[in-house]
Amino acid sequence: MRVLLKSAKLVAVLLALSWAGFAIYLGSISNYTRLLVEDAVVVVNSPVSKSAAVYMVIHNNTDSDDRLMQVHTDIARVAGLHREVVEPNGTTKLQVLPSGLEIQSGGQAELKRGGDRILLKGLKHYLSQGENVTMVLNFEKAGELVIRAPVEIKN
Repeated sequence: MRVLLKSAKLVAVLLALSWAGFAIYLGSISNYTRLLVEDAVVVVNSPVSKSAAVYMVIHNNTDSDDRLMQVHTDIARVAGLHREVVEPNGTTKLQVLPSGLEIQSGGQAELKRGGDRILLKGLKHYLSQGENVTMVLNFEKAGELVIRAPVEIKN
C-alpha cells in the first residue's frame, strides 16, 4: 500500500511538472502566434545587387504596444530599419530608425516601398529569385521571431 501511495504521489508530481512545462512552452510560443508576419519578401534590383530591401506586414495581436528593435541575418553585413522621407526640395532619402519601429496593440506595421523597410547592406552573396532568406526580428517585448522570406529580383 505504501509503495502504491508513493507511486501515486510521484505520478501526481510528474503530471504537475509536465503541465507546468507545457504552460511554459505555450507562453514561449504565444508571441509567435500573437505577432504575425505576412507577405515578407526580400527585394533586390538586379541579380548582382549588394543590397536588398525587405517588406512585410507585422500584425500585433497582443494587448500591449511593441517595437521592432533590430533585425539580424547571416546574408548581410548590416540589417537596419529605415524610413523613406521626402525632403522639402522633393527628393527622397532613407532615414535610420534608431529607436525601432512601433507596432501598436491591435494594429499593424506595413513595411513597403515608399515607407518603412528593412535594408540589408553588404550582401555576402548574390541572391537568386525564389531563394529563402532567414531573418531574426528582435522585438522589445516579444523577443525574437524567426522568419523566412523569398527573394524577388526586380529588373
